[in-house]
Amino acid sequence: MGMTQTQKILAAHAGLAEVKAGQLINAKLDIVLGNDITTPVAINEFEKAGFDGVFDKEHIAIVLDHFVPNKDIKSATQSKQCREFANKYDILNFYDVGQMGIEHALLPEKGIVTAGDCVIGADSHTCTYGALGAFSTGVGSTDMAAGMAIVSSNIPLWERTIHENGCGLCVDPTKPEEIAGALEWLRDHPAEAERMGRAGRRAAQETYNWAVQKEALFALYNKLMGEKRP
Repeated sequence: MGMTQTQKILAAHAGLAEVKAGQLINAKLDIVLGNDITTPVAINEFEKAGFDGVFDKEHIAIVLDHFVPNKDIKSATQSKQCREFANKYDILNFYDVGQMGIEHALLPEKGIVTAGDCVIGADSHTCTYGALGAFSTGVGSTDMAAGMAIVSSNIPLWERTIHENGCGLCVDPTKPEEIAGALEWLRDHPAEAERMGRAGRRAAQETYNWAVQKEALFALYNKLMGEKRP
């Protein structure tokens, strides 16, 4: 029997040939979403665990859409915490007053969520994106915090990249005890987590970006074209 659309999306994001109901996997996330109510809780857990770097500043979305403009001091404080976090980690998809809308309408309108994506969001209505052909599910704020941290599946290419740059931990995605162990280790070693965060940012700035990679790609194209010339 073939896989469902959801299974195909999850298998592709976990680097597996197939997945089955009840199987535990470690899937790469296209978007981690939070709003002005759930994100502050996630930030608290993120900082409590000692994390000092997000997995990808372009694949986190924070939308202030519940109590913005703020209705009281508490909601203003929550929004302030979201702004400070977004500024600290240079979150690309941060939507504040004048930019935000209903989060689950805004992200598709902005092209942030598309067919085939794997999305988690700290909001129960995140499953809306199933209408777009994506896999999406609501999670708790603590899950959102874990989704933003740097723990990767031990897929050979990812593992080599992370180990060479010393910017994270790699685990077997089929073993939940390894995933939990890695998160606990990062929580218990905040200084090392901070060092990994800096290393990951440095690797993205110096190596894993289009400005650098395009030269290597063009060199490969030129080499292949030259080999084919008579």
